[in-house]
Amino acid sequence: MRITLPYSAFLAGVILIITGVTQFSITVLASPPSNMLLIPSGGFNMGDNYSEGKEDERPVHAVFIDAFYMDKYEISNAKLCRMLQWAYNNKKLIVDMKGDIGISAKFADDNAQEVSDLDDKDCQIEFKNGKFHPKAGKEQFPADEIGWYGAMACCYYRGKMEGLETCVNTADWTCDFTKNGYRLPTEAEWEKAARGGLDGHHFPWGSKGGNYMDHVDGSKANYADSGDKYESGPQPTTVPVKDYPPNKYGLYNMSGNIYEWCYDKYGTNYYASSPKISPKGPDSGVERVRRGGCWAWAPDLLRCASRGHRDPMHRGKHVGFRMVRNAGMNVSGKININPNNSDQDEFVLILQDGTRISRDQLKDDYAGYEGLALRVYVKPHGNGNQNGLIVDGRPCPLKNANTYDISSSMMTVKLYNDGNGQGKGMGQWWISITAANATIKVVKKSK
Repeated sequence: MRITLPYSAFLAGVILIITGVTQFSITVLASPPSNMLLIPSGGFNMGDNYSEGKEDERPVHAVFIDAFYMDKYEISNAKLCRMLQWAYNNKKLIVDMKGDIGISAKFADDNAQEVSDLDDKDCQIEFKNGKFHPKAGKEQFPADEIGWYGAMACCYYRGKMEGLETCVNTADWTCDFTKNGYRLPTEAEWEKAARGGLDGHHFPWGSKGGNYMDHVDGSKANYADSGDKYESGPQPTTVPVKDYPPNKYGLYNMSGNIYEWCYDKYGTNYYASSPKISPKGPDSGVERVRRGGCWAWAPDLLRCASRGHRDPMHRGKHVGFRMVRNAGMNVSGKININPNNSDQDEFVLILQDGTRISRDQLKDDYAGYEGLALRVYVKPHGNGNQNGLIVDGRPCPLKNANTYDISSSMMTVKLYNDGNGQGKGMGQWWISITAANATIKVVKKSK
């Protein structure tokens, strides 16, 4: 029997097949776009855990974010030129000229906002003889002199180039978050991505506890006097987008190098009333959020919690951007396992570093686990309403005593005991699973 999902679900790449009564498979087929990485769905504590920053970074509040893809690197000058050239060739970009040199690139449709300030001395691209190209040696440096409107326009261009649904409405510069095209990250998405799964750390690298200055490291980010090889050269003193080591999600330069635009309007007191699920910023306001600090300023602005904001028309040598896309369908669920009354293949959890947590460990003083994993083998126990997986809001049946193999390139799991609330003994153990791009299959049928 085949269950047909709506057309919108097929656009996201989901197939659900049930064969017989004891076996089914679910495969989310969408693969990460080129040079983008999956940021897993899940919760994190957003804000300044150490009261080191401004009041607008508090209160710290729990936020749940759906899975999404993010550019591995900041948008480079080479990539920017490819997008602008496509837009110019397709009459979606107007270039104001002075002689044979472009001085300003403006959006052609609906709202002629400036995309790139070409005649600014710090701009690292140029337009001549009908062609955009980076200035010599600046191909892989992050694009600058791009305002918020310019960044949004580039999201629109890139989606059009690749034949995707457009998220950006260029008539009013709003975003449809249900579309599968490119957009700017929300402020919450950006902070979750920057933290790289290191909740409660000052920076995207290991930096928990104490004062942020205890963890400042010029080998991990580009900031004022960081010691990078471009500091003594001509401005702007950014570094190439692939310089410095990535965070735990594989993202480069989430702190330092160049500020990055976010979608949200800025609100000083927004954290006090922010929604707990996928917040998108306040409804009112003029300035837009930018995050991450930059090459020219002190390292306190590199903290994951630090918030910047400027007028959306602002363009400068300190600000650039990267893009995100929705990741498609999520797989989530909660499964009851009972190590006191089962055989050995009931449960195995495999972490990203290869560590295996088995059924036999769930006793004595084991305190549970919460974090990223690659694979779960589980044989559910309990009655029918105790176990389940959900794909795009649709329940998928789990048959007790079947063994299920659940795998994903990025999966968040929580292993906990609610028998006595202390994570001890051999009581009722549960595993909660949230994943995107997951594969689930039966590896052993029930008798």
